Amino acid sequence: MDTEMKPIAIEIKDESAAASGMQRALVACGILSSALFFVTDIAAAILTRGYSYFSQNSGELFATGAPTRGLLVILYSIYNLLVVLFGVGIWTSASYRTSLRFTGLLLVAYALAGQARLLFFPMHGGAEERAISDNMNIIFTGLIVLLVLLAVGYGASAFGKRFRRYSVGTIVVLILFAIGASINNTRIEEHLSTPALGIIERVYWYGTLLWIAMLSRILLRGGKW
Repeated sequence: MDTEMKPIAIEIKDESAAASGMQRALVACGILSSALFFVTDIAAAILTRGYSYFSQNSGELFATGAPTRGLLVILYSIYNLLVVLFGVGIWTSASYRTSLRFTGLLLVAYALAGQARLLFFPMHGGAEERAISDNMNIIFTGLIVLLVLLAVGYGASAFGKRFRRYSVGTIVVLILFAIGASINNTRIEEHLSTPALGIIERVYWYGTLLWIAMLSRILLRGGKW
């Protein structure tokens, strides 16, 4: 009887190891997603002739008619998929921590909202006439900002005071620079100059990417900062 039981015990152990490996792979998607977004944004800015990384927002790189739109739709779709997988990884890692589960769900919602904006509601670039897509783009951008802030807020209490302080600082920075980007986007509609829009907006996006990557790293380290 003992001999018959051994293969069962080994099989259970192997399944547990496989599950743990899958969970770590899902959690690692947080770091991968942030790296992909960052490299894609930099590369697209370099490849687009006449584009100003400092004064133009990143949405113009995948606007209708933009030469890099086709490539960015593919790469940002992969980014959003990685964030969804990361959200699933957070959920499976959260155990009894409800706030962390909410963080995972909110990041999934953030990725889905981003994908909807990317595919269906891009801004119109150049001299194209303003359309309903532009208004929906603004609405979805606001939704994305809200979902990110909620995700960071729920995740703030997951790993002690140090991570909480970092998360609160991130929220403050994101709010300030989201407001700054919004003000500068209003100036675009009024045909005024926006010399710092690109930098202001990217501080927001890169701050979000960094927080996601840090959360991924902490989860991979078993909750250690």
